[in-house]
Amino acid sequence: MLNIENIEKQVVSELSLTLSQINASGKMALRFLFYVGELLKNELGEQTLYTSRRIKFSGPVFVVFYNGVEERPEQWIEKLSDSFDQKTDLPKLELEVLVLNVNFGHNKELMEQCQTLKEYSIYVAKVRTYAETMSIDKAVERAIEECIKEGVLTDFLGKHRSEAVRMSILEFDEEREMKLIREAEFEDGFAEGELNLLISLIRKQLLKGKNTEEIAEILDLDFDRVGQVVGYITQNPVLDDREIATKIALCTVPDPMNIR
Repeated sequence: MLNIENIEKQVVSELSLTLSQINASGKMALRFLFYVGELLKNELGEQTLYTSRRIKFSGPVFVVFYNGVEERPEQWIEKLSDSFDQKTDLPKLELEVLVLNVNFGHNKELMEQCQTLKEYSIYVAKVRTYAETMSIDKAVERAIEECIKEGVLTDFLGKHRSEAVRMSILEFDEEREMKLIREAEFEDGFAEGELNLLISLIRKQLLKGKNTEEIAEILDLDFDRVGQVVGYITQNPVLDDREIATKIALCTVPDPMNIR
């Protein structure tokens, strides 16, 4: 059973790291390991590690709000040790991530305690429903109109409507394209159409301000290949996805994206 009081204590911790995730890739614990290392390095940077005095800091907690389309339980724990090649009952290095399913209809007790989260889940559900029968941009606009009329996220959508439209279209386009990519995978690599989709997906992540490492983690792609595509996109800003794909095809061997 979900312990709301315990969740609240974790989320308001002095060193609480939270993410919103649409792709349950199994790499969340590893991503948090990188993040917390950088965070502690910045926080404790002025202190030396070579004195005899113990350095104290706030114990970190890690929470992910999952709102992807894959069917998932109400909550689960992802451990860093899940990715270890050799399993052991007592790993020397561990990091646990609490993942909460915040899709509409899930974790109702948590939703009742957090009205904003509940309303966001309603908005996402509306967009997904309408996107089944209309374009993403029209689905987003209709969902926003309905939410404002129904008093859902009214203040935020009223003040930041254009930003909400832009980011929602990017996010839900990403969902749709990732689904298309997974369905279109070939045993021996990707055809031209699938490479176009991948380039489009990487371009959208760049527009969100993500760097190469973050894109590789989010999309579960090889870092070097993502870097190659990012390089082509940034060096050829006037070329569209198809033209970028043609350039890559001319300069690489088969298996152009090298999916891990």
